[in-house]
Parts: sequence; C-alpha cells; structure tokens
Amino acid sequence: MRYKFAPIIRLKRSLAFRSLVGFGWRIAFVITLVALAGMLAMEKALEQQILGKLDVFIKERTERESEIFGTIKEAHQQATASLEKALSEPDAADVDAAFDRWFPVAPDGTRRSADELYEGTTVPYAGHVSGMGAFIGDGADITAERKRLLLHSFFLSHAFGKAHMPEIPSFYFYTTDRNLVIHAPLRADKLIYYRQKAPADFRFEQTEFVQLVSPANNTLGEMRCTSLQPIIYDTSGRTWTTGCHTPVYIQGEFVGAWGSSILLDKLLDDAIADHPPGATNMILTADGKLIAHPTLTRQGQVDNRQLEIAQSDNTLLKQIYAATQLHNREQTAVFELEEADYYMAAGHITGPDWYFVTIYPRELVKAEARQNAVLVLYIGAAGIILVLIALYFALSKQIIHPIHALVRHTQSLARGHFDKLPPRPDRMLGKGNELDQLAYSTERMARRISKLVNGLESRVQERTEQLERARRHAEKASSAKSDFLANMSHEIRTPLTGILGMLDAMNAQDLPEDAADCAIMARQSAETLLELVNDVLDLSRIEAGKFVLKTAPVDVHKLLESTLASLQPLATSKRLTLEADFADTGEWWAQADSKVLRQVTINLIGNALKFTSIGYVRLTARFDRLPNNKAVLSFTVADTGIGIPLEMQHRLFDRFETMGSENRTEKSTGLGLAITQELVTMMGGGVSLKSEPGKGSRFTVTVPLDTAEKPAVTPAPAPVPQPTIGASKNPDTPAQDSKTSPVAGLRILAVDDNPINRAVLTKLCRSLGIEPEVLPGPREFIDHVDRMVSGQQPAPDALLIDINMPGMDGLTALKHVRLLGGWAARVPALAFTAHAIDGAEQNFIKNGMQGYIGKPIDRDKFVQELQRVLASNTSE
Repeated sequence: MRYKFAPIIRLKRSLAFRSLVGFGWRIAFVITLVALAGMLAMEKALEQQILGKLDVFIKERTERESEIFGTIKEAHQQATASLEKALSEPDAADVDAAFDRWFPVAPDGTRRSADELYEGTTVPYAGHVSGMGAFIGDGADITAERKRLLLHSFFLSHAFGKAHMPEIPSFYFYTTDRNLVIHAPLRADKLIYYRQKAPADFRFEQTEFVQLVSPANNTLGEMRCTSLQPIIYDTSGRTWTTGCHTPVYIQGEFVGAWGSSILLDKLLDDAIADHPPGATNMILTADGKLIAHPTLTRQGQVDNRQLEIAQSDNTLLKQIYAATQLHNREQTAVFELEEADYYMAAGHITGPDWYFVTIYPRELVKAEARQNAVLVLYIGAAGIILVLIALYFALSKQIIHPIHALVRHTQSLARGHFDKLPPRPDRMLGKGNELDQLAYSTERMARRISKLVNGLESRVQERTEQLERARRHAEKASSAKSDFLANMSHEIRTPLTGILGMLDAMNAQDLPEDAADCAIMARQSAETLLELVNDVLDLSRIEAGKFVLKTAPVDVHKLLESTLASLQPLATSKRLTLEADFADTGEWWAQADSKVLRQVTINLIGNALKFTSIGYVRLTARFDRLPNNKAVLSFTVADTGIGIPLEMQHRLFDRFETMGSENRTEKSTGLGLAITQELVTMMGGGVSLKSEPGKGSRFTVTVPLDTAEKPAVTPAPAPVPQPTIGASKNPDTPAQDSKTSPVAGLRILAVDDNPINRAVLTKLCRSLGIEPEVLPGPREFIDHVDRMVSGQQPAPDALLIDINMPGMDGLTALKHVRLLGGWAARVPALAFTAHAIDGAEQNFIKNGMQGYIGKPIDRDKFVQELQRVLASNTSE
C-alpha cells in the first residue's frame, strides 16, 4: 500500500509542488483581485455609458416635444411682422366696405363673420378663404383703425393657420376688448359658437389666455401657454388641449395677441409610449401636476390629466417633482433618486413650461452593466490557469532541475559513492551551492534587518509618544489660552464699564478745573486700556486661525468716505485738515469684508492723526478693474507728522513695537499696525511704508478683490465707531439731551449682579429719557417679572439681561421668564455682557435673545440696538 501511493507522496514533498502551491495561490489571489477590480471598473463604465444613452434619449425627446411649441412661437413672430407691415402700407381695398361685407352687424349689436368664410369663398385681395370665424363685440361703434387691425389679422390668421396645418389645428387673433378672429377648419363644432351662438355680452377679459398676454403680467412680450384643460366642444372630456399665446405690439403699443391651440392626446400618449426597455416616461408641469403617465393618468373611462402631485400619496412622484425644481431649464440632466433606487433623466419642454421625465430602475442599469462586466471574471479565471501552467514550467526549468542535480550529487557524496558523482551543474559552486549561500546570507541580512527594524520601531514609537505628548500639551495650552482670553475679556470689560460710566457721570457734573482734568485723563487711560484689550483679542483670534473674513457686496468708495467722516471730529479737535482724494466718484462695488477693511483704514488714519500735530492727513484711493471680474484697491494714508526713522521702519509692524520715547507725543498699544498687516495679508494684499523724520509718513495698502454687482437693495452702511457712554473723545462735544433722545419714554427692566454696572446703566438710561428698573440678581429678576405678569402690570418695552451672573446665567434666566407666559413670553430681550469672542453674539441670538449690548456700553450703539430690536419686534 505504501508503494502504491509513493509517487503521490513524492509529488507533495517535491519543491516544484510546494513552490507551485506557495506561489500559485498568491498569484491567483492577485489576478482575482485585479479581475474583480476590472469587473467593477467596467461595470461602472458601462453603467455610465447607459446613463449617457439615457441623457441622449431625454435630450432627443425633449427637443422633439418642444418642436411643436417652437413652431408656434416662430409662426406667431412671423404673423406679427406681417401684421405690422400690412398696417404700415396703404390698403388694397376699401376697408369699411370690406369690413361690413365680411363682418355684418348682427341684430344684437355685435358683428359675426359671414358663414361663407367658414364654408369657403373667394376674397378678391386674399384668395380662397375657408375655416374662418369671428366674434366682434363692439359692433357698430368700432373705429376705422380697429377695423383695419381686425381685417388684416383675420386674413393673416387664415394664411398662417393654413400654412401650418395640421401641426397647428387653430390659429387666431384676439384683443382684450371682446374681439376674436380664428382659423380652425378641423374643429367639430365648426366655430358655430363664435359665428352664431355667443351672446352679445360674451366676454373673455378675465380668462387665463387673456391674462397671460396682458402687459401687466407679461412685461417681456413672451409666448406663454395655458394650463392643460379639456376642449370645450368635446363633452366626453377625453380630448385635452393647451393654448399658446403671444402678445402683439405695433410701434410699441399693445394691440392684441396671436393664439394657437393644439390637441395633446396623441402627443401625450406617444410621449409615454416611446421609452427605453424597463423605463417609464412621464410629463410634469412646473406647478406640480402630472399630465402624462402610463398608469397614473388613466382612471376609469376618462383620462385624468391633472393629477396634483402635492396631494398624491405617491412618494416617488413627489421625489421626482422635487428633483425637477433643482433642474437647469437650459440643459438636460440625469439624477440619482437614492431613496427610491431609481435613475431619473429630465428635460424642459419650452413653451408650456413642462418637464419630460424618464425614470429607470437602478437595478436594471446595474444588471445590464454587470452582464457585460462578468466576462472579465471569466477572462481572469482563464488567466489564472494559464499563469499556473507557465509558472510550473518556469520553476521546473529554472529552479527545480538544477536543485535536483545538486540533491543527487550530495546524496551520492553522503552515501560514499564518490565514483558515481553526477555531473556538476554549471550553476553549482565549488564549495556549497548558491541556495545555501543565499540562505546563509539571507539569514544574516534578516538578523541585521530585524535588529535595525526593532531599533527603528522603538525609536519611532518613542518619537511618536513624544509628539503625542507635545500635541496634547499644545492643545491644552491653546484651550487654556482661549479660556484665559475669554475670562480676561469679561473680567476686564466688566469693571471698565463701571470706570467709564462713572467718569462720564463725573464729566457731566460741574467739577473744579483740576478735578475735571483728572477725570478726563483717567477716561483717556481707560479708553487706552479698552483699546489694548480689543487689540489683544483680535491678535489672538488671528493667531488661533479663528478670524474668518466675511465677504459681501460692498461699495468700497462709500465705505472709505464714511470712515473718513467718522474720524473728522478727531481731526477737528487737533486742528488738522483731513483730506480725501479719490480717483473717481463712482461706485466701487466689490466682494469684501467691510468690517476688516474699515478697521484697517481706521488704524492707519488714526495713527496718522495721533502722530501729526500740524498740517494735514490725506487719504488717496483708486479702484482698478481687471479682467475676469477682478479688481485692485489701493489707498495711501499720508501725513505731515513727525515721521519714522529708517532704522525703526523695518520693525514698526512688529507686535508691541512703538516709536521711541523721545519721539512719542501720543500713547499707543503697539498692536494697531501689527493687526493691520495681519488683516491685509489675510485679504491677499500688502502694506508698504515710506517715511522720513520731520517730513511725515506714507502708508500704502494694496488689496486684490473680486468685483460685485450692486444689490437690488443697497445694504445699510456699517455703523460708525463712536465714543463710549455718550462722552466724545473731544471734551467739547456735548452729550445727547434726553429730551431729544429717540428712545425717550421707554421703560426697560434690567438685571446685573454688579452694583457699579447697575449704577452706570441707571445713569445712562435716565440721561436718554429712559425709565429703568435694574434688579441685582437672576432670581429677583424672575420673581419680579412673575409678580408683574400675575398682577397684570403693563409690560416694559425691553428686557436687558446680564449674561454672567452667579447661580444662574442670563440665557437660563430668560428661559424661565419666557415660561411665565403673557407679555413675558414675547417682550424683546437684549444680552448685556462683556463677552467679545467671535460667535458670542450669534450664540445669544440663537438662544432666544433679540439683541446684544456690549460692555463697556457705547451710548450711540445702545440707542441704535434698542431702536432696531423694537422696530423688528413691532414688524413681527
């Protein structure tokens, strides 16, 4: 038994078999993967090819269905040109006589066309006429000009209607004052209604086809089509039609309209019958009606062509209609309805504003593609077999045969058969064989590689851990920095509100001269501190990558002018001339962040005003439009100030870098120019400086922009920065009188846990003529509102709620107030906070606030925000 299976055992132990098995399955695996990938790629390509054919099909069908409406439009345009020409030339016959001959006055005062014009007769100047009818409502009172118009339009309707039969079964002209001439020789009612039966008071001014062409509803004079409707002379309700109408203007005056009605039964039936195998055709209107479908528009014995999609319980139809609303009417398109597992092709039928739609089950597309792509798998399987056969022969010839010779040689040496050594193969070395040497060398190389790899992996793991620790540390530091800046912003701005408010209150009093000077200097120092806080926050947002440009259409010329106007008081207070020199006085519309652009301009002009004591500060600007909707804005701020030494110019844009103490006449944070350069760089521009000590400085900003169209409604200009708490930086500027305040007489209910802030808010409100009631905490605030609502006390005009309060924040307090009902659920609320981090204001609005008042309080912004919120609440 053992000898019986010996050949099989030797085969399994042979190197050829093991090599074939070892290499073969790997090669088979790779080829299988390649074949599968090829099959999937081919399946996808074939699927796209099928969808491409579907796109071609929908394009051809859309053009075919649009062709009849294009013919109507062209015929109407030609008829208008012919009518205008006929009216401009002298008449070939007596119009009055011809009009009375062919449109005699009926006993009821109207005019009807002679019956022979329908049955067929010869008109001297028009030839043989048939199939015509007319109803003229104004009868004997018709003017000569109107007679010419109706007579020419009557015979032009016959000429064009006859020329376009049978594609256009009716061709007519009508005016909005009850006059109608029509060519319709194929109608079953033979136009009897218009020629004989229509009552004298027959009117059609309010019908759909008249409204479509009226100048008020069709300002462009376009052809428009009526909705789908049963034809009036078919009582069975099975014959459906639509009418397309084009207004007629003669020398700019609306005189009437051409119209053509077409029967749609065959058109609609043919449209849904001719479809790719497995697909379904349908026609939808733009206003959401299904008018052609192989099953859904056939109910009982009468075709229902007006299935309202919105009222249908067919989810697929609703998805198809929703997809058509996203469709570009100028192009055909193929969509994928993922939820319904369908492909959808759609095209727009011009004229009646319909959509021709074909849906194709996605599984059918994939099955057709898969049927062709599976051939790749068969080829791959055949390739595996051929590769294995080739591999076997290659192994046998190149490796197995030499190894067999070496094995026989070593076996002979081991048995001591030195006289029967087989011939040494050419590949065999004198000492050992290449495979042994290769194995030994490979083993040594593997040990070295293993040692290197192990060491490298250890070092990589160590470095990875170090980088991970550094990343966590950096994230923690960044988070701590953000939290610190947010907290510091709030903690600094809160006491600054009290400081600035109290200093304003002191300045408003009659203080001794020394005390007044001290109060003014204290306020200037507080403003410098506030400016420093704002600059540090701006710089931190830029460093953290959280400063995002928010572009919108803006008139750059107007923005620069308003910015210059806002700084005029400061220039006046220093007895300086603030000048402007613009390249042109037109509108410079561009896509830009108006807030950032204004901040850059204010920083540069403000610096110039600070360091200039005599002379002028001049803003020179130009707006160069380039091709491809591009533009370059460049402006220069020049002054006659102290100038900047050359050795300082290269570091002037560094952070916290200011002029030397010996040259400083004004205080500066040293961050304004650094922030300016960062903002200009973010906009893709640059800042340059030219200066000479004693001769002034020139800062030039160049920014690339995209041009923009002027909006239909010009956006309101950004608010001009104003001094805080109503006190101008110029002490001579008086605060607003409460009697002239636009918010005088308002009642405000406020809450703030800081007693100084409450005092400042109370003084500000009273100075504006506002009646304030300020509570010290959220719980007292909620209870007070509850008592007011329960006692049916009148509602205040607005709520002013501090955001950061102990025990309960302002947003939570507002939610409790809203739950009290009554006026508490709808009275407008404004956030009152020192938060100045990006996104804070949007977060407050999102969580129920209607407005935002920052600390320290800006008097003018406080008034503007109150007016905006109250106006918005009133409109709602």
